[in-house]
Amino acid sequence: MTGTLIEFQEEQFMQDELPAGVLAVSLPDEFSARLVDRLKREADRSWYSNPQRSLQFATRIVDIGRHRDDPNQIALGLLAQGNALKFAVRPVEAWDALQQSGRMFQFAGNEFGWARTRISLLGLALSLGRMAGVLEDAARARAIFAKHKHDDMLVRLDIEEGVLFNYLGDHQRALQLFHDGLAIVANLKDGGLFHQASLYVNIGYAYERLGDFHQALAYYAPAHELLLARYELTVGDTAKINIAYIARIQGRFRYALKILQEVIERSGQRSLPETLVPKRDLVECYLHLNRYAEARELSQSVVGTYRELQHVYELARMLLHVALAEAEAKNFEAAEAALSEAEQIFSGLGAHAWVGNTWLARGQIALQRADLQA
Repeated sequence: MTGTLIEFQEEQFMQDELPAGVLAVSLPDEFSARLVDRLKREADRSWYSNPQRSLQFATRIVDIGRHRDDPNQIALGLLAQGNALKFAVRPVEAWDALQQSGRMFQFAGNEFGWARTRISLLGLALSLGRMAGVLEDAARARAIFAKHKHDDMLVRLDIEEGVLFNYLGDHQRALQLFHDGLAIVANLKDGGLFHQASLYVNIGYAYERLGDFHQALAYYAPAHELLLARYELTVGDTAKINIAYIARIQGRFRYALKILQEVIERSGQRSLPETLVPKRDLVECYLHLNRYAEARELSQSVVGTYRELQHVYELARMLLHVALAEAEAKNFEAAEAALSEAEQIFSGLGAHAWVGNTWLARGQIALQRADLQA
């Protein structure tokens, strides 16, 4: 192939619609390596903005690898598919693609590729309630990244594992991971800014849950500014959602309501999880503002969506709000049923702090029923 022809054909592969039969050939080594690298970068870039496009490019990588009988390219395409499916809100398919990618990398003798799949699986394990072995795999992946001196992957792993421990309620362990990540970010030349902002958001969340709101805001504010500068609205809005949480804790419910409604308006065209999180928190604002009918209607709607997505962790969190909303409507049996389901899910995940929250909610509802002994 001449240079001009290669460039022309490479551009063909980046189009939305490919000419018939263009993938039904075995591409030359050098050309396919360049093309797969570009497709992977474009797939990653489209995670937030257009997950369907990301999935389309990932599938092309798989097709290229299969026609070349190249297990590493197939595995890389499956990794890209898993990430795209995660952002397209198809978590079960995402999990299956990532596991298949890991097995394919192992078949190819590529331990580094296998370790990359463990990062993405950490983000799905809690949501799907599939925690068995994920932390052990994460420890093995960490050793592999350290051996290869790949700081970017180490930071990504620190973030995903720290988020997992934050959600499980082990905030001190999460903070250690996030601060480890910050130490590595200081040495990164490319991409460090986004990682730094993500770490700030998650450190803020940990301090928020520990009740240190001054420290939490000290991390949320710069995170939001960093992300707005890069137009990373999805993660930037996460910082805003957490600022709204602190406002609720401080009793500034209408201010929190305003922030959440703005986030929901901006996230209307994005993938579903980004629209559900502020709606979940909006329910809590409604409860504090005595808008019980709205809280009950919205909470039941969000629960139904989480059931469809099989996001068991977020389902359990939402069930706590359902219970309180049902109790305000004097539907105490429905409230108890929601709490029992939430407790069962949290217990199965090992989220002991959240199990405690279900008992706190039981106490609140018992007080509301004037059942002082309970």
